Amino acid sequence: MLQILRISILFIFLFPSLLMIGQDVTFEATANAKQVILGNHFEVSFTLTNANGTNFRPPTFKGAKQVSGKNVSTNASAINGKWERSTTFSYYLKPTKEGKLTIGSALINIGNKVYKTKPITIDVLKGKEKKPGETERIFAQVELSTDNAVAGQQVVLDYKVYFTVDIDRYGIVEEPTFSGLFVSQITRFNSGLVKEVINGRQYTTKIIKRLAIYPQQSGQIQIDPVTIRVAVPINDGTQQNRNNPFSFIRPTQSYIIETEPVVLNVNSLPSPVPETFSGAVGNYSSAATLDKTTASTDDAITLSLVVAGDGDIKRVTAPELILSDSFEVYDPNTKDENQGERNGILYGKKTFEYLILPKVPGQYILEPQFSYFNPDSSKFVVQYPAKFPIRVVQGKNNTNVNVKPVEPKKPKEELRFIKTTAQTQSKSNFVGSFPFWGLIILPFLILGGGITYKYIQANKPPVDAIAEKSRLAQKLAKERLSVSEKFLKEGNNRSFYDEISKALLGYVSDKFNIPGSELSKHNVQSQLEKSGANTEHISRFMSIIKTSEKAVFAGGTDSDANKVYQDAINVITDIEM
Repeated sequence: MLQILRISILFIFLFPSLLMIGQDVTFEATANAKQVILGNHFEVSFTLTNANGTNFRPPTFKGAKQVSGKNVSTNASAINGKWERSTTFSYYLKPTKEGKLTIGSALINIGNKVYKTKPITIDVLKGKEKKPGETERIFAQVELSTDNAVAGQQVVLDYKVYFTVDIDRYGIVEEPTFSGLFVSQITRFNSGLVKEVINGRQYTTKIIKRLAIYPQQSGQIQIDPVTIRVAVPINDGTQQNRNNPFSFIRPTQSYIIETEPVVLNVNSLPSPVPETFSGAVGNYSSAATLDKTTASTDDAITLSLVVAGDGDIKRVTAPELILSDSFEVYDPNTKDENQGERNGILYGKKTFEYLILPKVPGQYILEPQFSYFNPDSSKFVVQYPAKFPIRVVQGKNNTNVNVKPVEPKKPKEELRFIKTTAQTQSKSNFVGSFPFWGLIILPFLILGGGITYKYIQANKPPVDAIAEKSRLAQKLAKERLSVSEKFLKEGNNRSFYDEISKALLGYVSDKFNIPGSELSKHNVQSQLEKSGANTEHISRFMSIIKTSEKAVFAGGTDSDANKVYQDAINVITDIEM
């Protein structure tokens, strides 16, 4: 029984091939247009019939841009008892200049033979200029929520299709590279059909994709065209055959449509910038909590600041906490960062944690600030999320504690001979003895030593803060890398690569005393070369920075995050050697 089943399955698969034996083999090129307007698209197909081919090679398509392809389809049919099977390789092309466009021969191997198609020629004509108010049946647009923005502001971008005929299906063929923008897709939005009137004609519209884009630099950013393929049902005027179970499948005609390029103007932030501004652009809210309001000089106080808004949350850093010298504040940590969707746009939330050490007893008011730029009002907004009264008392630890000197141990008594004659022991006289003169001279020795010490300290060359920072550059970089390791373990790739980039750039900044505002890839590479670093080490260093920037700004990378982390540690160590 099992053997019969196997033979039956094999027969089902081989039956069409067996019936094709003796049939004519053809390999032909066709196009769905003899003439095409410059700027429009057309389809060219290469069809192999009654054979199984290998190693298909298309022509170069010189004089045309390949918009889509290769698309492969197969078809099998029986006509008057004769089976015919075909495989078609198709491409959508867009001519780049007027004149005759020649599509060269495609090649394919069939057994030991090479088959090739005949060249075909298409006339590319200059189209008539579109008259004002003239409309089309189907077109698409890239629509921005605003044409003017500032760096870090969320701009919503929609791919929108307009049509006056039925559309069976659609698909995005090619998207822009979005240079100078960080891009994140929005999945929850109103994608239903909406009626709109354009130039006096009513269209049905549909948003087929929505993105949140965040400009990373000021200036004009061009968003290149988006190419979309739509399938429109063909109405041939015939009735569907109710006896045919496949008659519900409607034949369609595919069209390639392309949007016009759009320009986003990115403006610089106005001056003056608030002292507590830390990169937030959009609409934001903030909240703060304190773990205690009464503490001693031995305690640490933890302040948590939560900021949330619709801007690029990745750009937002911890705002500076302005306190008096009565407190010592450690560098804040990013405790939490997440992003979600609401009402068709993206929202982000970030939590910063500050560790505060009180040094002087007293009554204080702690009032953290958070500043952001509101694009709607074109103004900076300063928020005071909370005001905390703090009472600081003296702790147990006192830095002015007198240390009691340790008394010298008495020497052990030695064995002495027993004297047979008695001696009269006279009372010793302290004045004039060695201890007496030692106590007299000791204050003068201490005073002289103090004067000498002060003289040495006064004439000691001052500590070079820049040199000290340069010396500690490697240590500081590895401390920053430890933060990236935390994000690596959490699977937060974007934060991981951002911290890797900050660690490497911070290393160069500390090592060569370069202000953060002057850091650029060219400047970094130039300084490393001037320092005499090994060429291979410099190449590795710059490669890691580029990989990190790609992950942060382009939203992904193919690199192994664990390998990038280890390479970052190793390359800093290698440069220091």
